[in-house]
Amino acid sequence: MTREAFKTALIEFIAGPLSVRRIGARRAIQIDGSTHLFETGIIDSLAILDLLLFVEGMTGRPIPVHKVDMKFFGTVDRICNSFWHPTEATS
Repeated sequence: MTREAFKTALIEFIAGPLSVRRIGARRAIQIDGSTHLFETGIIDSLAILDLLLFVEGMTGRPIPVHKVDMKFFGTVDRICNSFWHPTEATS
């Protein structure tokens, strides 16, 4: 999986199913790689759990507890920079 495909999958998950389930959006919200996920309320303490599972599933690796932090999960770009590795990402 390419970095761009990983980023696209994250955006689609966060803006679609995650936002509908967690914030009650009636349709997908618009976000991009630099949208602040916590400050905007898109991700909260419950949604982060779903996001962690999604990232772990996409990368095939567990997220270390010390990386469950806004500095790693604050935006889609930060998530990509922190967790996407071309040799470990699944297709």
